[in-house]
Amino acid sequence: MSRGLAKNDQFLDKWNAYYTKKSAVVRAIEFINERYFSKYFEKAFKNALGRSVRGLKILEPGCGSGIMSARLARQGAHVYVLDISKNALDTAEWNFKRFHTRPEKLVLGDITKMPLATGSMDVVWNQGVIEHFTDRTIVVREMFRLVKPGGKIILLVPGYLSPLHWVYMTLSLLGLKRLWPFDDQDFLKKSELRSDLESCGAKNIRVRRLIGSFGLSLIGYGTK
Repeated sequence: MSRGLAKNDQFLDKWNAYYTKKSAVVRAIEFINERYFSKYFEKAFKNALGRSVRGLKILEPGCGSGIMSARLARQGAHVYVLDISKNALDTAEWNFKRFHTRPEKLVLGDITKMPLATGSMDVVWNQGVIEHFTDRTIVVREMFRLVKPGGKIILLVPGYLSPLHWVYMTLSLLGLKRLWPFDDQDFLKKSELRSDLESCGAKNIRVRRLIGSFGLSLIGYGTK
């Protein structure tokens, strides 16, 4: 089974464990994400969107802890979150409550075949998801299917030769990849992210490295 497909039990077990065992490394990652990265990514997301999120139907498939989605909901967006991991959805639901808001719907499902209507969302986005799939275009096309005409798809991914990429490569070379807290993944070049967006038919595509993420991430987006 290809890496990252929803039927891969090993893949699912990895992410369920991530959200239940909460090792010291995972707790540190979640703390830094909430205090800095999710806020920075939110600014990049809004710049890509070019308008207020109020009133928009926004889906985050592969939501994980859902921190940024909770913030968007608090600002008046109609937020939907989806994840293959029940433990992740439980964490996301707790975070929505902590931010004194709620999602429109929590969906337990496979990102490669989402149980949602075609063209039902103004924005479909995620961060740190598509790089875990051997064939990223399967996920990108399924995300784009849900975007309304005139709506946007926004992707945030880890960048090629970023600091984390060097850590990942070092662990791999030393045979210590078991210490990597996430599932196997790729680190993308701008040209690769652009190609992924082109594959789904997105228009007005823009891709750039996010300097404020210390070079860790790229953002790519386009319209339908």
